[in-house]
Amino acid sequence: MKIANLNTTYFMWLLVITGILVSIIFLPFASALLIAGVLATLFYPMYQWLSRKGHLGESWGSFVACIAILFLIIIPFIATLGLVTNEIRGGLQYLSENPQIMEEATISLQSIASQIPFVNEGNIGSLLEKSSTLFLNVFQKTYTGISQFFFWLFIMFFSLFYFFIDGKRLVKIMMKLSPLKDHQEQMLIREFISISKATLKGTVVIGVIQGTLGGLLFAFTGVPSPITWGVVMIILSIIPVIGSGLVWTPVGIAMLFSGALWQGIVILGFGFGVISVIDNVLRPKLVGRDSQMHPLLVLLSTLGGIIFFGIIGFIIGPILVALFLALLSIYEQEFSHQLREYN
Repeated sequence: MKIANLNTTYFMWLLVITGILVSIIFLPFASALLIAGVLATLFYPMYQWLSRKGHLGESWGSFVACIAILFLIIIPFIATLGLVTNEIRGGLQYLSENPQIMEEATISLQSIASQIPFVNEGNIGSLLEKSSTLFLNVFQKTYTGISQFFFWLFIMFFSLFYFFIDGKRLVKIMMKLSPLKDHQEQMLIREFISISKATLKGTVVIGVIQGTLGGLLFAFTGVPSPITWGVVMIILSIIPVIGSGLVWTPVGIAMLFSGALWQGIVILGFGFGVISVIDNVLRPKLVGRDSQMHPLLVLLSTLGGIIFFGIIGFIIGPILVALFLALLSIYEQEFSHQLREYN
């Protein structure tokens, strides 16, 4: 008995199975590889200048570009996290040394809750207990994840070094192996570059503006550690719409309950009237316009990316959605005749 196309069938099954196994092997490093690809795309002009006009050559040009990215992005990011972590640790130590503060806060909340029919003391105590447990778990996971973070960082920079040198050759190989048409592949590449630039540009600009205004607002109203909270707002601003509001909203409410009425009113009024408006106005213009994505898709892709991939998901989520939209556009163009016929 002779099986038709046995060689081709056997080869394709072998290719699919080994491809799946290789994907499983590479899956733990997928986020590091993707971020390395984004950074290589954004900083490729700098690498070209160093390697050619700077006369450093490919290897030294890539090495110097990686060092520049380390000092421009990674070290400030780590320093910021360290600053925030020390502030949180100091706050926890202060609360442990002064338990009467938590007791006073609990009494205040219970007195407020007594005026609300569906809230009782048991609910307040349970809420405080669950909140403290959750916070401590997050704090502990942050410390246990430090070694994993530095391993991730090593993989990312190792990949970035070779993406600078071999990135263009790798793209040409992928385009050669891909059955898509050249103009379709170029469209996907353009979408990848566009959304990467737009997401980072929008996040950095909005974060700096919101964090600076929030820090100045806290300094004006007498909130302790305004610089630290400003930095926290810069980090949280990667979450569209609600990001920095996770800081100034509870602070404003706490001010009102503590008797600092004008401070609480100023914080909440400025937060809702200015800081949140900056996000709603600038983010669609900076991110949505450059990436041609609807503001709703920008919000959902960012939040979904953060939920599934962690903090770097604010880049991965929009990129995946943008590439999917580009594929839908290609599908519409290639099958337009059939779609008109069936519709």
